[in-house]
Amino acid sequence: MKSHVSLTALAVALLLGGSLPAQAQFLGIGQPGNGVILLAQSRLRFRVPRVRSSGSLRSGAARGNCHPEGKAILMVPLLPMTQANGEIQLYPGTTASEHPRFFVHIPETTAQEARFMVVSQTKRQVIYEESFSLPGTSGVVEFRLPDTTTPLAVGESYKWSVELVCDPVDNSGNVAVEGIVQRVETATHWEQVPDRDRPLAYAQADIWYDAVASLAELRQTQPNNPTWKTDWRDLLQSVNLNAIADEPLVSCCQPKNATSQLGVGGN
Repeated sequence: MKSHVSLTALAVALLLGGSLPAQAQFLGIGQPGNGVILLAQSRLRFRVPRVRSSGSLRSGAARGNCHPEGKAILMVPLLPMTQANGEIQLYPGTTASEHPRFFVHIPETTAQEARFMVVSQTKRQVIYEESFSLPGTSGVVEFRLPDTTTPLAVGESYKWSVELVCDPVDNSGNVAVEGIVQRVETATHWEQVPDRDRPLAYAQADIWYDAVASLAELRQTQPNNPTWKTDWRDLLQSVNLNAIADEPLVSCCQPKNATSQLGVGGN
């Protein structure tokens, strides 16, 4: 049984980097065809969904196992969020991909291993489960759903989670975050959209996971391009991820073994 505590008001303020932006500040973005100009002039933004949140963000209550100074660990999934009733509320996101990519900010930690899992909420079935070696550096870490796994089905929702293994013997002190992803079908042929325009096109279509993944790929392939770094910051700040908007993308993660599970749990 994992132990968690809600974020304090101070932690909420630190994470959000100050007060939440007014609803009017969540501006629309332009047409996909002029991506470079629009990204530079209008800022890349994403609308926080007007749907029920998928849960609240909590920090690990267990101390001394995962942080070098015995402090509570706060992992942050890259998901749209707002503040409500003293807690940070996370919102589900969508993807057009059969095998999407997931991003989590992992702070300084003594944990050497993380567990990544994707579960079908409809079939209550594990789509993928794997343990990964951590890089030992704080930053934004990417977890991929491999092409060899069962593709996400259009219209279905899936819960994904990342858990830090703080103690291989005693799991009670482990720290975890989770999110919801739903695969959607769109009329856009995304492979025909130029790479540089995809973050804008995905954001305009309210497809969160792919907006983040496509922009992360641009940052990784063109690390010296200041435009992508600025757009990354603006995208994260538009959904209140202010405190991690300037954190580096960390090269990660290698599976510890080849024991990914396909379709575990039956139909």
